[in-house]
Amino acid sequence: MADSAETPADPIPATDQAPATPTPLFICPYCGGPTPDQPRCAQCSGLLDPLSRQATQNAMGPWFIRDEAQPHRPGCSYETILVLIARGKVTLDSVLRGPTTAQFWYPAKRIPGIASKLGVCHACQARVSGEASCPACHTRFEVEGDRQTLGLMPVRMIPTPGSPDSNGSGTSDATPSAAEPRSVAPLTRVMGSLAVPSVAESRLRAELAAARRRSTLLLGVLAVLILVGAIALLATTIAKTSDDGRVKNRAAASREALLDASSPSGAEATPPDPSRSTSPEASPTPNPAMPSESAPAAVPPTAPPTGAAPVTSPKTTDADLQILRRTKLP
Repeated sequence: MADSAETPADPIPATDQAPATPTPLFICPYCGGPTPDQPRCAQCSGLLDPLSRQATQNAMGPWFIRDEAQPHRPGCSYETILVLIARGKVTLDSVLRGPTTAQFWYPAKRIPGIASKLGVCHACQARVSGEASCPACHTRFEVEGDRQTLGLMPVRMIPTPGSPDSNGSGTSDATPSAAEPRSVAPLTRVMGSLAVPSVAESRLRAELAAARRRSTLLLGVLAVLILVGAIALLATTIAKTSDDGRVKNRAAASREALLDASSPSGAEATPPDPSRSTSPEASPTPNPAMPSESAPAAVPPTAPPTGAAPVTSPKTTDADLQILRRTKLP
């Protein structure tokens, strides 16, 4: 009896079914993921027909939006970014990179050409509404519109101390040209009349704009204080002039009152009437031949009694004289 180990195994029964053929896969041109041969990509749901590919190609550009759900989406044009802003897909907190950021990731509120379309200045974060430049810091809002321009910075040599191709001094043996300095280029690139600031430069610009606003406010307050002081000084001068006029009027009135008090009465100050004068020269000479009845009789002067004090007659006024003239003696 043969050993069981040497006994041949039972043969696999033959079947009529062929082995399963794997589904053919190819790379999606939009996201780069594998997808079966079907109208839409299994990864990004993009249409794979020729017209859709051409439409996607027309909308491509150097701008990229960070999206964790679709991290491999292609770049889009600046016009597409504007459409997404209008739809609310791109906000101030969206993260993008493009020609004005030298292809570094930045929040949309700090990106030149994007922040102004969202209503803020990328340099000082002041509110704007469609202006060509910032009213606070005067930064222009131009942007590179060429869809073929990535906005990358120029290639410059960077010293790497300790590398195998460096000499004993720690610098590279390769001598850079005059147009390629050894130092690392700052993160500021001029694109036409648009300067892409670094984070530090943007912060400095924001601080400068805030200082300008404070100085403008202080100048306004100082101007108001100067105006109030000038008005108060003018009012004080007018009041002082009025007081001086009143004092002068009072002094003139006092002088007139004093003059009136020191002058004789109206009766005494009245000049005598020549027609009624009692002087001997003005009085008519009576005719002895024609005695007049109205003429008063001569009264002999009466001598004062001897030893008596002289009698002082009171002061006679013109009114008293007039009364005496009208009086008829018996």
